Amino acid sequence: MKSIANVGHTKSPDDSARIIEAIEWMDDHNFTVPSQSDFLDLSNGRDFLAEDKTYDVVVLHYIYRGDYESSKMKNGLSTSPLSTWGNWRKRLLSTQARLIFVFGGQSEIAGTFIADLSGYKIHKVRTDDSIKGKRSERDGLWIFERIAG
Repeated sequence: MKSIANVGHTKSPDDSARIIEAIEWMDDHNFTVPSQSDFLDLSNGRDFLAEDKTYDVVVLHYIYRGDYESSKMKNGLSTSPLSTWGNWRKRLLSTQARLIFVFGGQSEIAGTFIADLSGYKIHKVRTDDSIKGKRSERDGLWIFERIAG
């Protein structure tokens, strides 16, 4: 069964808009949209980095990077105690996802943080142009597509 992981989805209108954007992008580029959704959020006890499930598509919804060394709350945001650059890269690769949508900016697990993933190509990039601490109207977005092989 095809499935999509929505990591950091808090049921906000912004999260829903990002899911719609990902689905529209998949439709526009002839990718099969997964029929099952899995919602993972630390506030609900689900740590994506601690799990080992595979997915067809992964969507990261503005995952706060934190200080990489603790899961302490900062500005109301929490981070996984497993959150490191290496762990994020390993976990994303282990999902075996065909597509990975990474929404975020400088303070999040964003495309610039991931940089590149072995076996994936960057299919589309939209940077987050934050001005004076305010997010732009459009989220930063990087899309990684697994290369067949």
